[in-house]
Amino acid sequence: MLNMLRKIGFSSYTFSETIVVTEVLDNKWNCAPMGVKLENGKLYFYVYEGTRTLEALRKNKYLTINIVYDINVFTKCVFKTLDYKKLYELSNNFPVPHIVTADAYVECKLIDLQEADGKFKAICEPINVVVKRRVPRTFNRAFPAIIEALIYYTKIKPFKKIGLDKELNDLMKKIMHCKYIIKHATTNKKYLEIIDNIISKALDEIGEQQ
Repeated sequence: MLNMLRKIGFSSYTFSETIVVTEVLDNKWNCAPMGVKLENGKLYFYVYEGTRTLEALRKNKYLTINIVYDINVFTKCVFKTLDYKKLYELSNNFPVPHIVTADAYVECKLIDLQEADGKFKAICEPINVVVKRRVPRTFNRAFPAIIEALIYYTKIKPFKKIGLDKELNDLMKKIMHCKYIIKHATTNKKYLEIIDNIISKALDEIGEQQ
């Protein structure tokens, strides 16, 4: 199991950007982008108080950690514009679904929630690893820039809640830099539309006028 986790990219040195799927109610799922690390054969990520992921983990200890190379999945999970029938797929012997388009996924059980500095470290026991895609993909700068912008966006609410005004301004600068990268990396309109949408929603969250 440990060798397979390492083979698909999990590391004790680097956070891997994934989609975590949890159950918020009976047969109602939540997905959220999470940076996941490997530690002593376990996988862990951090969640904030007030998030649906933390709420779900307190009720149901099972989850899937999905390796996804589909930008639409990340945006749907962040902005909650979900089509459940197309997004999730249940396996025969695990209570929480995985992402249909995942390249690989790990079925896990939460074994501990450790509070520290206003957030919680969710430590998970890997139960099963499924690799769905074995064909390599080329690297491009646009995809990670979108992911980075989405990560900055998800920090706006918790930062705003505790009054970190300077940090909010820094987040907007970082999101705008992501747009700069995307504009120089691709002419694909989909990526440009997505980053403009992230910027618009970020400005709305902060309360600024465009």
